[in-house]
Amino acid sequence: METFSFDMPQAIGNLDAVDVLKEERAVALQIQSLEEYKKIISYEKKRRSAAEVIQTKRNINQLKIQLKSQRRSVRVATSPYSKYKPLQQAQTTASAPTENTNTSMLIEEN
Repeated sequence: METFSFDMPQAIGNLDAVDVLKEERAVALQIQSLEEYKKIISYEKKRRSAAEVIQTKRNINQLKIQLKSQRRSVRVATSPYSKYKPLQQAQTTASAPTENTNTSMLIEEN
């Protein structure tokens, strides 16, 4: 970023040696470029805020899907009409289980 500073008495004294019209155009161009830069910064700020809102909505939707899945699995596991029994009930209702019995009901912990 370019900084701009000047000494007022020296600037007034140097006006005789400077083409005022040319300097005025140069300053106008600098002002215009700074205004454009200001617009770009405001657009970027809006874009980032919109991206943050979108990401938050995605996270909320993923959380909702996960909660629905957990609730559904609990509902299915506790349903009296379910054809699959939970692991604890399957082991207590089975008569003298052997090592190979109910292998499909075992759950691996990661």
